[in-house]
Amino acid sequence: FHKYNVDVYISGHIHSYERLYAVYQKQVMSTDYLHPLSTIYVVAGMAGNVEGHTRDIKQLKNYSAVYNNGDYGVTQFKVMNDTHLLFEFI
Repeated sequence: FHKYNVDVYISGHIHSYERLYAVYQKQVMSTDYLHPLSTIYVVAGMAGNVEGHTRDIKQLKNYSAVYNNGDYGVTQFKVMNDTHLLFEFI
């Protein structure tokens, strides 16, 4: 993703939500979401799962900005303009 200047990578998961800082090769390149120096990764999960929430507490890495494994919900993305997205957890 870094090679092609990808700003945001969004994936899904049934258990959790996690948003990373701009990361390249496991190194935080920037904590600034307005002008990231690498790709920002988002795992937009938490919609529910028949297994329930995972009980183990994940050891967060230094590039993890937000991690939520205890709530159900959805993530809504709004395109504000050519350069800005709005992420909302509902």
